[in-house]
Amino acid sequence: MTLDDFAVLVQKDLEATRKEMRDGFAAVYRDMATKDDLKGLATKQELDAMRAEMATKEDLAAVSDRISIAKEELQEQISGLKYAKEIDEIRARVNVLERKVGIHPTRRAA
Repeated sequence: MTLDDFAVLVQKDLEATRKEMRDGFAAVYRDMATKDDLKGLATKQELDAMRAEMATKEDLAAVSDRISIAKEELQEQISGLKYAKEIDEIRARVNVLERKVGIHPTRRAA
């Protein structure tokens, strides 16, 4: 291989590399968002305003605590009903009988 042959090969490699780079940059340019594409997105100020209105972890923890307390209170009240399970079973049986007889069951206050 002569020096001229080597120079030709190097030149071909450089041309191929340039073409790959041009194609790559063209693809980036083609896929890049324009100002018009970005107009519909929230601005930094809008995001900051939304962040200020969002609940904090502490807020969520307080709500979670209140829900847990309410759940415990309800469970205590339900367990305090002496015949709660039996009443639910009787309600279910009455609903079945009403359907068999042709009476449309209605929701009644407990």
